[in-house]
Amino acid sequence: MPSGFSLCDVYFLNNVQVCLMTVYWYFLKYILLLVSTSTILWTILVEQCFIVIYLGIYLDSNLSMTTHISKTVSNCFSAMRLIRSIRRSVSNAVLLSLVTALVLSRVDYGNATLAGLPARQLCRLQSVLHAAARIVFSARKFDHVTPLLQELHWLQ
Repeated sequence: MPSGFSLCDVYFLNNVQVCLMTVYWYFLKYILLLVSTSTILWTILVEQCFIVIYLGIYLDSNLSMTTHISKTVSNCFSAMRLIRSIRRSVSNAVLLSLVTALVLSRVDYGNATLAGLPARQLCRLQSVLHAAARIVFSARKFDHVTPLLQELHWLQ
């Protein structure tokens, strides 16, 4: 028996282990992936989990979606840097397809979970759309973006 653990603690941990294994095998049966049970058990024993990734959406402990928005914005700007580097080598149609596939799809994914968030967080996602429109039209940083968004038929 590990030091610092009573017999009741060990019994409880064994029950948790059995429960986790049951869930693990259920997910394997239906071809879903799950983190190994030892990692989950380690998380239960050692620390409180502040951020959970569920279907690619980062859920933090207070459901402020700050982590999800930060990761999404970071990934989108990273993709836009790569797209910007090849902008002169591809046609406008290909450029629009790349921006749509690599940037807009990330912004749109899981957007129902963002309903009711404060405007200061949603402005960060709006800045991604503005930057993407500027890439598509090769506009400068301080050019007005509203006409570009209207021409692309992207929501403001």
